[in-house]
Amino acid sequence: MALTDHMDWTGILLVNKPVQATSFSMIKFVRKLTGIRRVGHIGTLDPFAEGLLPVCIGRATAAVQFMESYDKIYQVHVRFGQATDTQDLTGQTTDAYQLTATEREQLLESDFLKVRQAVSQLTGIQEQLPPMYSAVKKDGRPLYAYAREGKTIERQTKTIEVKSVRILKISLTYYLDVWLEIDCSKGTYIRTLADTLGRRLGYFAHAAALTRVRCGPFSLEQACDPDQLSAWRDETEDILDFQDILRQKGCFTSLSEAFKQWPRLNLNPDQTDKLVCGQPVLFAAESSGEPFDVNQRYGVFCGPLLIAAARLQWREEGFYRIKTERVFVDRADISRQS
Repeated sequence: MALTDHMDWTGILLVNKPVQATSFSMIKFVRKLTGIRRVGHIGTLDPFAEGLLPVCIGRATAAVQFMESYDKIYQVHVRFGQATDTQDLTGQTTDAYQLTATEREQLLESDFLKVRQAVSQLTGIQEQLPPMYSAVKKDGRPLYAYAREGKTIERQTKTIEVKSVRILKISLTYYLDVWLEIDCSKGTYIRTLADTLGRRLGYFAHAAALTRVRCGPFSLEQACDPDQLSAWRDETEDILDFQDILRQKGCFTSLSEAFKQWPRLNLNPDQTDKLVCGQPVLFAAESSGEPFDVNQRYGVFCGPLLIAAARLQWREEGFYRIKTERVFVDRADISRQS
């Protein structure tokens, strides 16, 4: 029997998505695992990719919109010699190049200087064109639907930021292979960076493997494989005992953890009650050691309990008013907390 959504199951389950599974298949898996229908994930991973997929459960799904902007860190295996239509190993070859003996010798003698210089040029704020094999929608249809019909659709570039790229390993055997760790902004297509790198060098390339190792405050080390999650569920009869195991293992965390990097507003119980009931809550302009920022989002807390995501609105009489964007609790939750 499926459980109804309640506060006890509000949180974030950190799943290590395997290769070939879709992000949506992980949603279905977590629904079956927990009996909770309200489930959503943060940041889609392509089927060929693996790694960290934060899955929000219960009322934590209301916070997905605020977590989509997380920066992410990936490790990618870039294989040179072939470009594909999907920009990864699942696609059809569109361009190919074989290194000459002279080029191979020069790469080895220079410790791959040409490659290292091209990698360093990947960083910075830049415009990136979404690949045709992506879920970006045009006229209500994802681009990959057009691509499968052999169509190429005009699309707009997106501004992204590659904050850093670190070379983990370079190998030259039959193929030239480079393993990179990339810290980037929301919406960055890592396989497009692999394709870009290959074209800049003139060798052509694609993403042969991709792993997400960090998403905002969460890391892959915290995540659990689906098989392990299923095994723990089979070992427990009570769903809340299963949840206790997940918490002990560190792969199920509170919604508060998702906002720990945000600037924070701390309320007392009376202010919290007013806010949850929709009444105005004001702050004096001089009540904080640091100036408030009306352009900044804040996590609103009462003790350890996350109450809301909010901005501040200036009032001429010298006060700021909390303008909530989403309230995550009700009065009963606050009573249980106290």
